[in-house]
Amino acid sequence: MSVGWWEPGPAVPYVGGIPSAVLAAYRNAAAILARTQPNCHLPVALSAAIGKVVSGHAEGGRVDAAGDAVTPILGPELDSNGSATGRAAPRPR
Repeated sequence: MSVGWWEPGPAVPYVGGIPSAVLAAYRNAAAILARTQPNCHLPVALSAAIGKVVSGHAEGGRVDAAGDAVTPILGPELDSNGSATGRAAPRPR
């Protein structure tokens, strides 16, 4: 049974205010970047800060068993220069 965004989901364990599954994703992303883009140096804390602002840490940890967000996480629509157009990104169908 699917839970709507307005309904409480199952209890989620937190580590330092971040859902543990989401923190694992931030750490995994940092490890992948360290291997594939060694000059990037994106710290886990910065990924977590961005994740908090953009999606509330995947809406409070609403991820599936594979760690994918249950609902899409969308940012603003960008123009060809990477600047926000002021419109919301279209919802996937």
